[in-house]
Amino acid sequence: MYFYVSDDPLATHGFSSLEENSSLQQLIPYNHSFGISQRLLLSSRNGFFVKNIDDIDPRFICQSCRLVLRKPYQLQCGHRQCQACIDVQNRTIHCLSCSKTSAINEVWFDAALQAELECLSIFCSVCDWTGPLKIYQDHIDQNHVDRFLICSLCREQVERSKILEHYMTETHQSRLLNILLHLQSIQIKNDQQQHQMRYSQFHDMISILSTDIALLDIRVEQIQYEFYSQQQALELHTYKLLLLKNLI
Repeated sequence: MYFYVSDDPLATHGFSSLEENSSLQQLIPYNHSFGISQRLLLSSRNGFFVKNIDDIDPRFICQSCRLVLRKPYQLQCGHRQCQACIDVQNRTIHCLSCSKTSAINEVWFDAALQAELECLSIFCSVCDWTGPLKIYQDHIDQNHVDRFLICSLCREQVERSKILEHYMTETHQSRLLNILLHLQSIQIKNDQQQHQMRYSQFHDMISILSTDIALLDIRVEQIQYEFYSQQQALELHTYKLLLLKNLI
């Protein structure tokens, strides 16, 4: 028997406490082999992640994201950052290389360096493609965008065409089974708590009803005593009335 899981195994389940949510998260591993690089590769705003980044001249490396510069802007200190890295810093730009700052109106697009970047020879971080940086984004868009998925359960990078095969693997099935068993234990725990709460409420209700019944018994006895007293008084008055009639 096989199990399937949605893109987010936590999305369709509610948790009664942060503790339960946290305990479930501990069952889902974090894959350190899939870090920021792949996400940045598929983004059109950040710097370029390339396979030969260690061989690239430091002049072509963004001092903020540490990737190959995309739309380079030069700071007052002479270092450069990607336009996207500049944009997220608002009005004051911080250089992580020398710790100096520049006002937003003191940085400018480095057209000369951009021309050098476009001729830079790079290696694709995903496949064996190599070519000038000028057409690297086109290569990414045509060959690698949405090619990979991240299994939210295993935190592993999987080719989209092989995702069903991944779902059938022993590792994925085992982790999914652990999640389901954990969810079941949470449900059982919640059911037990609800049953205990209902039992406590039922017990309190019985106690209240028992008190009310005892008070009703006392009241019934009082009414019976009053009725008996009234009956005795009525019989006495009837007897006296007969005596008066006989005397007349």
